[in-house]
Amino acid sequence: MLHSTFAFALSLAATLGVPAWAAAQAVTANLTGRVVNRETRDAVQGARVVLVGTGAAAISDSAGRFRYGGLAPGDHRFEVRAIGYAKGVWLLRLGPGEQQHEFELDVLSYELTGVVVEAHGSLAEFERRRLRGMGFFFTQEEIERRHAVTLSDLIRGVPGVQTTCRQGSCVILMARSTRGCRPEYYLDGFPASFSVGSDFQVQGIYGVEVYRTASEAPVQYRKPELRCGVILLWSRMGP
Repeated sequence: MLHSTFAFALSLAATLGVPAWAAAQAVTANLTGRVVNRETRDAVQGARVVLVGTGAAAISDSAGRFRYGGLAPGDHRFEVRAIGYAKGVWLLRLGPGEQQHEFELDVLSYELTGVVVEAHGSLAEFERRRLRGMGFFFTQEEIERRHAVTLSDLIRGVPGVQTTCRQGSCVILMARSTRGCRPEYYLDGFPASFSVGSDFQVQGIYGVEVYRTASEAPVQYRKPELRCGVILLWSRMGP
């Protein structure tokens, strides 16, 4: 069919005195495409549109548009990929001349059947205890969301914890333990009660664990002399 169309075009060109190269050009297919988000209809920039079987590829611009020219009329397979979207595949039948087509991509969706924590060292320990649900935890995202500057800013309002401030100095007390009981502090797993307190700057801290009684604290921090709770701070994600 394509051969007869091409032959007819050449015959018509000869009759009308049109050069053969112009007749051949007239039977090529040109495709102007646009890649869009199927749901929002927004343009998808940077999508890679591959003409399967040729190795040719075009990249969509800021308006989601791309163009293929000089194609032979007939069936062509296109694969479209973009970051954050599922791959799309289209089989288009292109006729001679200019044509347009809109390529709709679906946003990738992830179904989470559970939470898998892949971490190492102190970060892995922090995540394991957080998933266990014993104690009160602050992740780095939570610290930033609260715009906390000091440790007392961060844990103010935690049930079972009191923050008492006098003359610009604050003290953290564990209300669930002996009256007036101050917690023990650990920084990156090491005892730090002499260097860490309520005014400790939490910038650069990626995790804080608050255990309000001795029995609530993890076993490795539950020392015989521990009368109160424990606050663990983590600034390094390594071992």
